[in-house]
Amino acid sequence: MSIAQKLKEYLDKQNIAYSHSQHETAYTALEIAGAQHVPGKQFAKSILVKADGKSVLCVLSANHMIDFDKLKAVLKAREVELADETEIASIFPEYEIGAM
Repeated sequence: MSIAQKLKEYLDKQNIAYSHSQHETAYTALEIAGAQHVPGKQFAKSILVKADGKSVLCVLSANHMIDFDKLKAVLKAREVELADETEIASIFPEYEIGAM
């Protein structure tokens, strides 16, 4: 999979340095970090959640998990849950299902 065109255009427009690499199919951020020979604590993963019905993108190290009670407190939300694949696809249509 190549970098999404929308993301590439944004990074280029903002003059943000980045590199892009490909890896074998992996199912977890830790697997991807391992394939790239990067420690999990140095590899960021993104997780889309719904907080009181609103989409929130969380970014954390690959070796961490979301503490939903703490996230609720930080977001001042009554309910926080993982977004499902349909919700993710509607927000990020340029990505394959499972890529987030």
